[in-house]
Amino acid sequence: MNRKGISAMHDAILFVTLVSISGVILLPAFINNPITQSEIEREGSESADESLIVLLSLTPKEFNYTLAKETIDGVMNKAGISSQGDLGKAIFNWLLGIKQYHKSYGELIAEDLASQFLLSLGGKDYRMNILTQDFDKRLKENISKELNKILEGNYKFNLTAKWNPIIGMPFGGKLQVGGAPPQT
Repeated sequence: MNRKGISAMHDAILFVTLVSISGVILLPAFINNPITQSEIEREGSESADESLIVLLSLTPKEFNYTLAKETIDGVMNKAGISSQGDLGKAIFNWLLGIKQYHKSYGELIAEDLASQFLLSLGGKDYRMNILTQDFDKRLKENISKELNKILEGNYKFNLTAKWNPIIGMPFGGKLQVGGAPPQT
């Protein structure tokens, strides 16, 4: 009886078995693992939460704005007076300039939302408080700078805050900083 054929067959079966076992062991490394994906998403969510907490508790070194700046600029420009000159800026800052030294971004965001008096009609937002437009503009600029520092330019961001004090009524405030959020 010839035993060489049986030995070669045993070797082939052992080889196929070992290749199959190694394939089963290495398969998760080649497939997009849902556990790995959920871990990446969790880390991103935690990073976003931490960044938001840091931003809301930060106090700007100097945050200033001018009440009714856009309205007064328009009136002065129509009258032929430059509000951008040194004298115009000094008068504006003295009469209408406001500086915030000790408020956190969380407090400033809350004040901005409460002072907008934003009315939404027909898909458009109408701002009824014209005095705080510069406040809103400068707050958005400062928040954008701070978030870029916190995130070190590694991430894109969108911070949206809404305040509707009366349920069912399209009245309140809205602050949106950053690019448009991605479609989900």
